[in-house]
Amino acid sequence: MLPGSLQNGGGIVNEGQSRSVIKAVGIAKQSLANSDAYSAVQAIRPLTKLGTLGNLQSYAKPIRDANAIVDDILMQAERDLKEIEANLLSAETAVKGTAGLFAAMRTYSIFPTLKRQCGVLHRSVSEKDELFVALAQGKAIDKAMAMSTLSGGKNKAVVELERLTELYGEEATRRLIQQKIDGLKQ
Repeated sequence: MLPGSLQNGGGIVNEGQSRSVIKAVGIAKQSLANSDAYSAVQAIRPLTKLGTLGNLQSYAKPIRDANAIVDDILMQAERDLKEIEANLLSAETAVKGTAGLFAAMRTYSIFPTLKRQCGVLHRSVSEKDELFVALAQGKAIDKAMAMSTLSGGKNKAVVELERLTELYGEEATRRLIQQKIDGLKQ
């Protein structure tokens, strides 16, 4: 009876792991509250050492909390993907959609299901000739935004985004880039 109960109870979490999980969950919650899915995912990334994210096997409260925050991140990812798909339907918002797609690919790559969904969407977008320019612009914008995640990279990202503003003439693209710049300067 006891060995079966222990096995069904999942893994045992030591004090160090518990502190790490609690810290990661706290950072992830705060990041999600600030609409920063990338930072939330980066905060929980180290938990992959404990098992499959969202399905960590333990009844310990920190692990249950970690599984819950992963569910929140996955729900945010689904909302992001729906918004991306909606943006890709209009020429006015296509660059926003492609930039969002590249950001989602970078952000959610540690989740195999989301990585696959993003890949399928990317292939679909890549096959549409009318989205060729938007795809290139979205990739350049996301590459500049990725710089901001590096140490001291915010200033470099702003400089690169300002360069892109001068390069791209479409008003919708310029507005999107300006929003990104404003977000980085906050």
